Amino acid sequence: MTPQEQFTIALEREKCGDISGALNEYMNLVRDDPYRPALVNLGSLYSRLGLLDEALDCFTKAIALKEDHIAWFNLGSVRYKRGEFKQAVIALERSRRAQ
Repeated sequence: MTPQEQFTIALEREKCGDISGALNEYMNLVRDDPYRPALVNLGSLYSRLGLLDEALDCFTKAIALKEDHIAWFNLGSVRYKRGEFKQAVIALERSRRAQ
């Protein structure tokens, strides 16, 4: 199965409300070879679940692979939720500039 096919399965599980299944699929995708779209979605799921350290790790890894406004915005959002307001503003500004 290709990473894109596995990613599609994870997306479907997430859309159907199978959060546990989606988490497992995303984690399998990023375990051996970081698949950037899965890192971003995994980070988003972690953030929604209140697992902010895990979310921060995913977005940081995604940015290391390729910077874009989506990953920077999500990183800024997590930093804000953690009360790291200065770092949140910096990340959100980088998001704005990356568009």
